[in-house]
Amino acid sequence: MAVAANSLAAAESATGKTAKVTSDQVMAEAVELAKLRRDLKELKAIAQLVSDSKTQSELNQLVELAEDSATESEEASREHYGWLHVDNHTPHDLRIRVDGRTVGHIRSGRSSRFRVHAHAYHNHYDAYCMDDGELIAHADARGHNHDLNWHIDE
Repeated sequence: MAVAANSLAAAESATGKTAKVTSDQVMAEAVELAKLRRDLKELKAIAQLVSDSKTQSELNQLVELAEDSATESEEASREHYGWLHVDNHTPHDLRIRVDGRTVGHIRSGRSSRFRVHAHAYHNHYDAYCMDDGELIAHADARGHNHDLNWHIDE
């Protein structure tokens, strides 16, 4: 996404035009997703691609924190690699995201499981309404998980 933002910036510069979605917006989204995912390699790559020194500094700090926590504890280098079991007790059909990545959809009143490989030690789980995109539920989990159960109630 960051590479696409840089390509779009070059096209904007060459033509003097901008699209509805600008290169700055695409880059901001790439940075935000990298921060959310906390994947060490992705953070390093995005830090090299951003042109804003403040954003680059923030990303480099996150890289240092990720490297420090990985060396402090063997557990910190592990991630959620396995199954996410979701019980949807809401009247909404939901889109399930883990660290900013969509892993699947679940209908109202149903249970489902999703294969997840999230790289961070601290993972973020979000459930969004399929109809209007509203955040219905959020959860966090730390450490190494093979099977995680998430009951979503309204």
